[in-house]
Amino acid sequence: MKNSFVLTGLALILLLSTCEKDDTPTPNPEPNPAKPDLEAIIDDAPVDPYQVALDLLAQTQWPVEEEVDLPGSGNQAFLNYEREVIAGNIVHYSFQVQMGDDPNDKIGIHRVVREMSPNQPIKNARGFFFQHGDAKDFRGMMLPGTNSPTTPNDFGMAVFLARNDIDVWGIDQAWTLTPAEVTDHSFMADWGIQKQVTDLRQAMAVARITRFLTGSGLDPFILAGYSSGVVTGFSALNEETQLASAVQHVDGYIPLDLAIKSDDATWNAFWQGYYAQVKPVYDSGEFAELVPFQPLGQLARNSPSGDSEFIPGFTNLQTALFMGIGPVFEVVPFHYLAGEWENNLPAGVQYLTIDQWLDFMESAPPYQSRLFIVEYAGLLGGGNDLPFDDYFSDITVPIFNISPAGGFGEYTKYGTTLMGSSEVKHLIIKLESEENVLLDFAHIDIFIADNAESLVWQPLLEWVNTH
Repeated sequence: MKNSFVLTGLALILLLSTCEKDDTPTPNPEPNPAKPDLEAIIDDAPVDPYQVALDLLAQTQWPVEEEVDLPGSGNQAFLNYEREVIAGNIVHYSFQVQMGDDPNDKIGIHRVVREMSPNQPIKNARGFFFQHGDAKDFRGMMLPGTNSPTTPNDFGMAVFLARNDIDVWGIDQAWTLTPAEVTDHSFMADWGIQKQVTDLRQAMAVARITRFLTGSGLDPFILAGYSSGVVTGFSALNEETQLASAVQHVDGYIPLDLAIKSDDATWNAFWQGYYAQVKPVYDSGEFAELVPFQPLGQLARNSPSGDSEFIPGFTNLQTALFMGIGPVFEVVPFHYLAGEWENNLPAGVQYLTIDQWLDFMESAPPYQSRLFIVEYAGLLGGGNDLPFDDYFSDITVPIFNISPAGGFGEYTKYGTTLMGSSEVKHLIIKLESEENVLLDFAHIDIFIADNAESLVWQPLLEWVNTH
């Protein structure tokens, strides 16, 4: 009953993870040495990233080191700008960029950085860019303390990296910004992998130009993709192999816990079956998937001992805990959090509190694009004519693959062998024996566990600093 519930009622939880341009990559153009890199980046983007950067600088008052004319306050190419002091001199900036004609077609861009003084971010720091996965946005994964009244405000990978002089940027994909009250999701009809790649590269272009204008150079980013964001990241690298070096925004990649490809027949059969299950739903005109974390978290908070309507025989709290610590993925003993069990029933979490888990659940966005889910299922399972892996063998950037044994673990290694990268490093975090795998450090522990800093963030920082 439990597995049936997970696969049908909560399909999205399997992975917690455009202005569309032509999705046929440009065949190996050579950079024009007479054309400055900055101009190439501007010409490559579907929305003018230079204008967005100028308007951002006019708003933030970040010191500009290039000779540019900043626009007045009435000429803003971005929306909903906020500056948030996290702790001390660590500051979170966020804003949104309109990507298409539909009002829902916008992305969020974030920056978490150490400041020398108010509105003066440090310069020359290594640039790091984060792509989230399913069911969560940038803040939910990288700044979980700001979403949780039971967690210190400054807890999170983004704060840790910024304190160590990394300039952290990231994206909210468009579906994360769709309000709960929106019920007509026809605007999501073409929001698949290509849109995610296009919007990710747009956000990185804005960030690179902004860093250049403020004295941090035009270097590409170390990109990290988490869960289904691993698909988006590898798909972006796949596209960039066919682009001039001037407009390649990534020079190192950190996939966080997803097997982009597998030579395991059971794995591939599962994803092929899941693709066959979700594609007809999309074809019927249901373009958005309901993200169930928020309602499940609210039920567990407000009526913990009430009977669950989702898992018969469980209370609402047990259901929320099972979503965190249970084996919700039938191919491998994958789970989200290292768990505590009593009499084979979910009883708690090891490396955070139950309240922190419910905080995490309740801060999830309400919807996700279904086409993205359909396409990444098709890509992971193989056997489908999708263009996002056509040039995997041409990907040559250094790769640091990080995965916990309680997540996808050893399964994540195979996909990296399909790349052309000469430098590939693996960090598989294993704290328990095979028979105790459900107690092991897991998928979401990477971001919200109390030992995540030592197990994941510090090794990640060291790798970034050497690249």
